[in-house]
Amino acid sequence: MSSMVKCKECGGLNSASTRICEFCGNVFSVDGKTLVDELAELNQTFDKLKSFPNPGILDSFKNNAKFSMPVLTLVSLFLTYKINGLFSIPSLIFLITAIRSLFSKKQNLLGDFKSDKLMFTAQLASLYGLYSKDPTTNARLIQIEKEFKNINGLYKKSKSFELIAYIILLVLFIGAYLVPATKSEAEKVKDTILSESSYLNVTDSLLSNGNFVAAKDLIKNLSSNEIIIEIKSKIQYAELESKIKSAEIKMNSKDYDSAKIELETLLWKKNATDIELEIIEEKYYKDYIQLKSNLNDRLPDAYKVKVESEIDY
Repeated sequence: MSSMVKCKECGGLNSASTRICEFCGNVFSVDGKTLVDELAELNQTFDKLKSFPNPGILDSFKNNAKFSMPVLTLVSLFLTYKINGLFSIPSLIFLITAIRSLFSKKQNLLGDFKSDKLMFTAQLASLYGLYSKDPTTNARLIQIEKEFKNINGLYKKSKSFELIAYIILLVLFIGAYLVPATKSEAEKVKDTILSESSYLNVTDSLLSNGNFVAAKDLIKNLSSNEIIIEIKSKIQYAELESKIKSAEIKMNSKDYDSAKIELETLLWKKNATDIELEIIEEKYYKDYIQLKSNLNDRLPDAYKVKVESEIDY
């Protein structure tokens, strides 16, 4: 015969494995714990779970500062180098936060919730197994379980925000790494020159066919001062060369007066506005002087004209 336990309230005999009196519903004390004790332990664990905060995306970054802050520091440094030096300010803030997170003993909210959840689930299952026959206790357990489901929803929401935070960090890192660096003014000018240098060949082709108007129209499409001054110099040299050839024809036909007059009207118009542009234009000016001097030297002394020198530029 199995051992029996006598109810202190009604005197009824119950099996020792029974936690509730079959006659009056009184709860027995077994292993030193009563229903009140076990409910107190359950509530203690449940209170920990209820302290879990309502999650947000920023909370995910803060709670994972040991990972998120170093990544954000790298992102800011990439942007500092590639975009603007002002990004060094947030990079310094992120770096300080990252270093502080390494030495802080911040609570692992998700990890602690998971362990408390396991304990709570075990405690709840134990109470259901022992006291489910008691209507009052059963109703109370059902209410606690219902509240727990709402809290567990916050946990799942927090996990989702944590995943989103990781994705954001990954996208930011890849984006900052791949974003092209902002070029300096000197680099922009160089790129413009390279992209517009093909116009020089077009200009040569047009000038070789005597199409000066079309060559001048090319300038409207350009933004590089270096290419513009080069094309202007090419056009001016070609126009002066054409006039010198016309004067040469007149000289060969012995019309020295007309050749002289035509040479005298030839002048180089300076277009360069700074030293760098002068260097480009000056070589065409020197070629023009040489071409004019060669023809002037062939004229009789009485018809020679004064030719500009290189220092006249």
